[in-house]
Amino acid sequence: VELSGFEPNAKVNVEIDGYGTYDIYADAEGKIYLWLWESDYVFIISGVPHLAHVTSSGAVAAPWLSGVTVDGTDVAYLHDEGGKWRYTAANKTLSILSGASSDDCVTVSGTNTADYVHVVVASSLYFAMSNLNLRTTSSAPVHVMDGTVTVMVAGTNTLDATDAADYAGLQVEKSPAALVITNLDESAALEARGGSRGAGIGGGSSVQGICDISLYGGAIKAFGGSGSAGIGNGYMGWTGRVYVYGGEVTAVGGSGGAGIGGGRGGSGIAYISGGVTDATGGSNAAGIGSGTSSGDVCDGTVHISGGVVRAFGNGAGAGIGGGSSCKGYVYVSGGTVVPVAGSSAVSKSVGNGNTSDGEVRFTGGSIDTTADLVNPAAKNDSGDALSCVEVPGLTPGVAVAFDGIPDYYGTTGIFADADGKAYLWLPENWDSSSITPRHRTSASGSALGASAGTTHKFSANGYSYTVTIPEGGGEAAAEKGEALELEGLRIDGFAVEDGWLVINLTANPATWLQGFADRLVIRCSETLPIPKDALLDLSGSELRLEDGNRAVFTVPLDTKAQSMFFSVGLDENGK
Repeated sequence: VELSGFEPNAKVNVEIDGYGTYDIYADAEGKIYLWLWESDYVFIISGVPHLAHVTSSGAVAAPWLSGVTVDGTDVAYLHDEGGKWRYTAANKTLSILSGASSDDCVTVSGTNTADYVHVVVASSLYFAMSNLNLRTTSSAPVHVMDGTVTVMVAGTNTLDATDAADYAGLQVEKSPAALVITNLDESAALEARGGSRGAGIGGGSSVQGICDISLYGGAIKAFGGSGSAGIGNGYMGWTGRVYVYGGEVTAVGGSGGAGIGGGRGGSGIAYISGGVTDATGGSNAAGIGSGTSSGDVCDGTVHISGGVVRAFGNGAGAGIGGGSSCKGYVYVSGGTVVPVAGSSAVSKSVGNGNTSDGEVRFTGGSIDTTADLVNPAAKNDSGDALSCVEVPGLTPGVAVAFDGIPDYYGTTGIFADADGKAYLWLPENWDSSSITPRHRTSASGSALGASAGTTHKFSANGYSYTVTIPEGGGEAAAEKGEALELEGLRIDGFAVEDGWLVINLTANPATWLQGFADRLVIRCSETLPIPKDALLDLSGSELRLEDGNRAVFTVPLDTKAQSMFFSVGLDENGK
């Protein structure tokens, strides 16, 4: 490789990854002569990166920057002095070498859509991506090889492997590798697209083993290639476990792949406890669960304990559970769940994809579906048959607090739908001994709780409800009654924390707060007495119910002083 343009007979400062460059001098014509394999190289010549294409007929080198930076330095400069990263042009690899914690990790940013940069993380490290845009044709844009790697996301990021067959957009190798994705700011967004037979986030083609993918925050969008899950398995790949703890997650499977879970011919396991999840299966696959069968046995196992979950099956695939010819094992103990069956007449919203066996247990949550679309029939942990109880008359989109229903039934993360309804799955006869009634009606003062037989009373968001479940089970609609009388409201403590006023409350009945918190008024002043018109804006406030009849009410203070006098009352009269 002949390079020219240097000062004749002068020492040349040149750096090439993998090639010795000590004591190189230009000849009388200002040239140097390097002997290299046919490949791509980055030369650092007099401090300036050059990209060289070396072939049997010669070489062409020109000044070049990749557009991708690590902590502000373009990767064309090959490596950093601290040894945290290295770029190798021959295989277009940016290797992350150091970053044992979130405090000392590197940040990868910038754009390269010409397939000259892909990121490989080969050990248990942290690294951040901020406004990173990579497109590859022969590898995964980001590849997690080993250990538990935490990716922290800031800004808008795109990892596109659409033209890289067999690779995922953000690829995780087989066990013992694991991936954790979390957000660094509220605007953090990541979109990952897999190539044919590769997941959006997860496995490449035929990668075997078990791997964990955990999502904690950010707006995450993942699109699987043909035969692959949006988040989870690649084509005929490993059994992945996907955990959703928070964030806004959108996952779309490719043909035969689940939105979240298994690719074609692969089982899928998902645990969802928070955030908002929208998952859509590819042809004949589940929205959340397994992909479609390829002749092998594959199962979709899904545990939902919180969060808002919308899942859409495709063809014969279930909304949540098994893809076509695959079994579904579905366990819901909380959250707001909207499962939608595929277009096939044999598809179900929850459970099996046009096959038998499997298991469905509902021990909590609001599950918006009908009994004929659940297969096998839903039961609780005691084996009781369940009926869907529609609870109307709620404020659309608000959290719902219940009392008087069985203690085992989980109500974490239940929100009313656009029609102001929630959907509980309860047995025909509630055992009164399993109820801890705390509410009393305003009229009689009698305890609200389960009664023998099929007619039951309970409360939701400060109102009484009565429901009669048909003998033998079946769908039932609860009837909304009178508002519960507030018997007591106590302020247990105030605190000002990071610009928020935090108020600990005890209410009897507890669900009154969820239905009538808008009657609370808070006044504030830097001096006493507090003026009547010194009202605090509660539009950005948040209410969280704790165990029993306790609650935490948080109110933003904005620009108000951090040390003030506060009073809490009801309505404008401040009772």
